[in-house]
Amino acid sequence: MLDRIFTSFATFDHTSLFYIFLTIITYLVAQYLYSKTHNFPLFHPIVGSGAMIIVYLKLTHTDVAEYTSGAHFISDLLAPAIVGLAVPVYGQLRVIRGRLIPIVVSILAGSVTTIVVGFGIGYLFGFGPELLKPMLVKAATTPIAIAAGDMYDASAIAIIVYTLVCGMSSIFTIYLFRFFRIRDHRSMGLALGTCSHAFGTANAFSISPQAGAFSSLALATNGIMIAIVVPLIASFIF
Repeated sequence: MLDRIFTSFATFDHTSLFYIFLTIITYLVAQYLYSKTHNFPLFHPIVGSGAMIIVYLKLTHTDVAEYTSGAHFISDLLAPAIVGLAVPVYGQLRVIRGRLIPIVVSILAGSVTTIVVGFGIGYLFGFGPELLKPMLVKAATTPIAIAAGDMYDASAIAIIVYTLVCGMSSIFTIYLFRFFRIRDHRSMGLALGTCSHAFGTANAFSISPQAGAFSSLALATNGIMIAIVVPLIASFIF
């Protein structure tokens, strides 16, 4: 992991710096618009910045591979950022120890549900193996999902798309929490981390540090479960 980051520094050029700068600026602009629209879901920074970059690529006829190659340093930081989530989890260690069994059971139930529901929907719509395989790991954060999917030849591109869509669903969960009158920040964090990985965890931190910590715990635990169990399940199904 560190080798990739150091390599990213070594391969910097003017193009790379431009695409990194473009990514950061579009995110900041999208974040500003999000705050000005009172956190309206469709103006979420990830959605807004992604839309702006797509518009730029279209207008300038820039190939996606060129942009990805230039801005890869940002994506290379995703893995160490996930590891860094251990810090807020440590801050809630006393609470976690007192509720360890309910927490593990909740994450396990959520993990199994996401796998079964995702695979079931794909099967009902007649998806072939090339689309069903990535569906099994969609609830894990992207680095874990790609690594787990690689064990049973799942398409990395499809995994990225599925995990992105799965993560973006967390934009609307705040309304579900309100509808079902869920006010416990620990429950909110566990739900977001289990079902929407890093995207959901980012939203959990916007709720409270406690929600973010529990979401971080769910993200890591769910990722480990999926990385171990899904390849075994896939070997029997496909």
